[in-house]
Amino acid sequence: MSKYTGKKGDTISVKATDDFKVKEVSVAIYNADGSEVEHGLAVLSANGVEWIYTATADNASLAGDKIIVLACDQPGHVTTGEKQI
Repeated sequence: MSKYTGKKGDTISVKATDDFKVKEVSVAIYNADGSEVEHGLAVLSANGVEWIYTATADNASLAGDKIIVLACDQPGHVTTGEKQI
């Protein structure tokens, strides 16, 4: 996960691979108090491995915030990743 500084338009890139095809990647950003800043679907990049999420809201305070990523493969298995900001 990279390039997120809390500004609208920032991107979060996620490298998601699987034995089966990854069919969907969703990203959620939460404040330190657990309130949701935003969530949405990432878009598969041209390389076929990296998924890009573009922030739609400003997030003034990143201290203690976290990004949670859910990747779903073709059979429907979900893998979760989390990163503290």
